[in-house]
Parts: sequence; structure tokens; C-alpha cells
Amino acid sequence: MSALTHIKRKVIVLFKKNIDDHKAALSGAIGTGISFSPLFGFHYVLMFILNWFMDLNFPILAFTTSFNNPWTMVPMYAFDYSVGYWLIHSVFKVTTVFQFKIRQIYYIGPSLEKILGDGNICLWSFFVGGFVVATVAGIIAYPVFLYISRSVHKAVKIKNKWKKDEDHNG
Repeated sequence: MSALTHIKRKVIVLFKKNIDDHKAALSGAIGTGISFSPLFGFHYVLMFILNWFMDLNFPILAFTTSFNNPWTMVPMYAFDYSVGYWLIHSVFKVTTVFQFKIRQIYYIGPSLEKILGDGNICLWSFFVGGFVVATVAGIIAYPVFLYISRSVHKAVKIKNKWKKDEDHNG
């Protein structure tokens, strides 16, 4: 069995349970938003709190919150930072934002200094970009998860109908 087939089966199991399509889509969208949020180390804490307050579908919420993992963290946070940097410094033209030199914290190396220009990191860029990207990702994810949920429920209904017809005829 290929990896794609295995993943597809696991996703179908998540959506197969008798849950509301809106609740499944909302759980997926919120989990996607959490995974893109800049709250490093608090993704799962936020997931548990929102699940408790909003009574979401926990397996879907946990699955989508896990999009941010050690392999995807660097590209996701780099994208968050670049979006925030663009918003703050190019769109809103703010230049007096709290920044610090990389050398003041820890020597990371010349490559990061070359990437960031003079070696300044703008924390506001990271947080603003993270929350903007998380919000947009959650908004985009809602119709995607709604479509997946409806498709799985439709396929399950068709499969159950075929089973009933086989049992009735056979």
C-alpha cells in the first residue's frame, strides 16, 4: 500500500464518524489556523482549550494542528516572518519596530545574517505575519474541509446503500 493510499484511508476514518459537516470543517480550519500561529510551544495547549470551549471534533483538530511539526516548522515560520515583514515595513511603512541584533542573543552564523540583511530580526514581523497567515489559512481551510467531509459522508452513504442492497438481495 502506498503512503498516499494510507494517508487517504486515515483521513477518511477521521471524517467517517457521524458528525456534522460544519463541525468537521470548523475543526479542520481551526486546527490549520493553530498550526500556522506564531505561538511556538503553545499549539497543543491552544488546541485543548479551543476543543473544550467550542466542542470541536478532536481527532480532526489534532490532525490539522499537527501540520506544524519539526519538519515543517522552519518553512512555516519563515513564511510567517516574511509576510509580517512585508506588511509592517512595505505596506504600513513602519520603521521603528522593536528589533534586536542576532549577535546579542546567540551566534547563529553568517548565513542567517546574509538572509536577514544586516542581522536584525523584527519580532513584530513574526507575530503579525503569523497571525495574518494563520487567519488566512484557517479561512481557506474551511471550504476545503467542508468539501472533504461532505464527500466522505456521501461516499459512506453510497457504500452503505450498496451493502443494504446486497444483504437484501443476497
